[in-house]
Amino acid sequence: MPFVNTISFSHRFSDEAVTPDCCSYQEINHTYSGDNARALSRAFYQFMMACGYAPQNVTEAMQSVGAEYEEAWGYNEK
Repeated sequence: MPFVNTISFSHRFSDEAVTPDCCSYQEINHTYSGDNARALSRAFYQFMMACGYAPQNVTEAMQSVGAEYEEAWGYNEK
């Protein structure tokens, strides 16, 4: 099975109430190299934390996506 060992995430956000002494936007770039899906998933989780998402929300979303793929691809071994 082929694998990708480098992945990059980027998130840009801005504030409409910019004051003259502030930046008009901020950008978070995260490039990560890992040897397996677990490492890359952990990197994505850390990226979401850096973007300001609540840990519980990110965890629930990742579990939901995992369950969807498990159902779609039949990875649930019994």
